[in-house]
Amino acid sequence: MTQDPTESTTPSHSIDPAVVDAIGLWAQADPDPRSSAALLELLRTDPRAAAAMFAERLRFGTAGLRGALGLGPARMNRVIVRLAARAIAQQLHAEGRSGLVVIGHDARHGSRDFAEDSARLFAAHGFDPLLIDGEVPTPVVAYQALSRNACAAIVVTASHNPPGDNGYKVYWSDGAQIVPPIDANIEQRMNQPPVSEHDLASADRVTRLDPIIAIDQYVAEVVAGLGTPRVESAAASIVYTALHGVGAQTVRAAFDAAGLPRPFEVASQIEPDPDFSTVELPNPEEAGALDESMRVADEVGADAIIANDPDADRLGVAIRVADGWRKLTGDEIGCILADRLLARNQSPRPVVASSIVSSPWLETIADHHGAEVRRTLTGFKWIIRAAIDEPDLTFVFGYEEALGFACSPKVRDKDGVTAAVEMATLIHELAARDQDLSDHLAAMIERFGVSLSAQVTRRYDDTPERLGQRMEELRDSPPADLDIVEIVDHLQAQPSTNLLEWHIGPDRDRVLLRPSGTEPKLKAYLQASGTSAETEQVRSRLATLEGVVAELL
Repeated sequence: MTQDPTESTTPSHSIDPAVVDAIGLWAQADPDPRSSAALLELLRTDPRAAAAMFAERLRFGTAGLRGALGLGPARMNRVIVRLAARAIAQQLHAEGRSGLVVIGHDARHGSRDFAEDSARLFAAHGFDPLLIDGEVPTPVVAYQALSRNACAAIVVTASHNPPGDNGYKVYWSDGAQIVPPIDANIEQRMNQPPVSEHDLASADRVTRLDPIIAIDQYVAEVVAGLGTPRVESAAASIVYTALHGVGAQTVRAAFDAAGLPRPFEVASQIEPDPDFSTVELPNPEEAGALDESMRVADEVGADAIIANDPDADRLGVAIRVADGWRKLTGDEIGCILADRLLARNQSPRPVVASSIVSSPWLETIADHHGAEVRRTLTGFKWIIRAAIDEPDLTFVFGYEEALGFACSPKVRDKDGVTAAVEMATLIHELAARDQDLSDHLAAMIERFGVSLSAQVTRRYDDTPERLGQRMEELRDSPPADLDIVEIVDHLQAQPSTNLLEWHIGPDRDRVLLRPSGTEPKLKAYLQASGTSAETEQVRSRLATLEGVVAELL
């Protein structure tokens, strides 16, 4: 029996009695006796700290919830996940939707319990939950949702966030991440008393799908449907890392199906590890994330490295250069893939899409191939709309510079597995001609001119409130040491987003600044372009810009 939360606490006037009641209800609803007891103990010993936990609630951000694991409504835990699942079920009912809900999860702490609880909740609300009964990449779940015409899907994952985080990603009946006002409606419906254990259906009401079957179905339709040319032989040596995530099994199956030789694997990072024991941050973008891969690649004499983030929806690439290794930017990878897929496309009215912070190089490439371009707000929930909102167009490719690439319309989200297949195939093709990705990029510059990008970030892990303040400071007082010739404030645009865009100097190089949608960090995107003959000048301008912005942040 749950302890009365008011027993043995400090005097009742120390915090609002309504908050004491809310904490007691939360503890009673918590199916984990350890966290329930920890919350009641905190209420007894430090009621103000307990009350502070209930002053805020975890907010819907990029297509769902994401945050640190912990106690109370501002953290990821089983109580908040059950509230979210019930709110999603209520929203589906309000829209007159019924039927299948697909649920998948990664290998992070708590992911399995969050997925099981969600499946039982949907069953209790009359839906047909299909739980992928083991760890799978996010694109496998997104494929299952679209191919089975599910009314919704959930992926329990925090993607590339730190080890102490988890998340809850929501897809709707179109197979894509939710967009406004659905997210706000679900969040509003979460403002109800916690879900009781009696409100969940029994586990035997949940249909389960073997993860091997889920992966095989994804590979058979999505990977096989890419039409990637078969390589004649293993002309290159490639190292692969899963960064302690769930991508390895699917990547192996995808490479086999595509006729690609399997890459060397970074053994210390190939199996799922929720503590991400060999990396500080499991994101291929982050400095140091590929250090272990580079060490292994040097040992085996590899030519290139491909890396998935923990839920395998992103792809990082590094190539060997004269003085070591160079990570390709998301814009470089995205434009390479766009050129490759557009060159292979035979369908009418092709369209490619990218976010407004991604490289303007895409327009030049698309124009060369006779394709249309759609620029969107940041986030794949917007990028993938080009595959949904304009059915008379043929969606070929979408990307965001944060290493997210959509190579197949059969997955309406970013997909690091199909992107890995495409990049590995190209690496082998180039090696067969005694070339590499550096040569390929040089050839693209000759064809399309030069467009270079860089990124500068500043994390605010200890002072997240400074993130919003810093954006306002930059909005109110742009730096005088940058030759800003035009300012575009996207908060004033329609649709609006918290993004500042500065055009710099006579060449109109660009600096774009925005807060991350998934982490407490400020991101600055730098872009400089010119003709192929101006490549060195463009590199110099970008390097100068990078130094100034790094000092600014």
